[in-house]
Amino acid sequence: MREAQASQARREEPADPGIQRKIGELADGQERLEATLAWILDAEGMTRSEAGKPTIFRRQEQEHATLEQEEGKPLTVAELIQAMNFPDTAEDMKGMAAYRRGLRDQTIGGLIRASEDILTLFSRDALYMDDLTAGRTQPETWRKYAKGGRGNEIAELGRDLDRESLELVGGRMKQDSIFRDAAEHFLRNFDKTFSEMCDHLSNKEIAALADTRTARAFRLLGKIEGLFD
Repeated sequence: MREAQASQARREEPADPGIQRKIGELADGQERLEATLAWILDAEGMTRSEAGKPTIFRRQEQEHATLEQEEGKPLTVAELIQAMNFPDTAEDMKGMAAYRRGLRDQTIGGLIRASEDILTLFSRDALYMDDLTAGRTQPETWRKYAKGGRGNEIAELGRDLDRESLELVGGRMKQDSIFRDAAEHFLRNFDKTFSEMCDHLSNKEIAALADTRTARAFRLLGKIEGLFD
């Protein structure tokens, strides 16, 4: 579809560079949406109510293990983080495998489902966490949040976020009850899950987790809901 749109754009050759840029943005957004739908539909064969064994954090895994062998093993930290970021495309087999295993995992399965729901709602407004402007955060700030910190000590989590995205999502929270319910459910899941896993993660792992699509969505919604004030 993206190639067809690009071909059409070349034939029409609009004089205004702004039009060409807009066509490119629309094509990119459509490609991301198609990829998202592809991996969601591909995963539908798995029952969402299934739960795996509780997560036990480990650092190593055999590179050549079969999928069947991996299904019986707990998630690695790398898989957990990758599951929270979701597959990049339908061809991202490693990301897809982590996503599927994350859904089955008792520790993060609920969060992955809640995150998937809110990211899908975001996409209806052409809002993608890859494009969200968000300042860097320190692992220690996330640790303080997990331990119940509030106010100035965790204000960093809500700083330097894209104003347009904040306004867009803030408006949806006020006007759309379904959106608001999904957002609040997601925030509760993230809060509970991250608080439980935080002590098992190194600073480097927290930094990686903080840059996932799931964590970015949490920062955006958390800022709107005043969690970091």
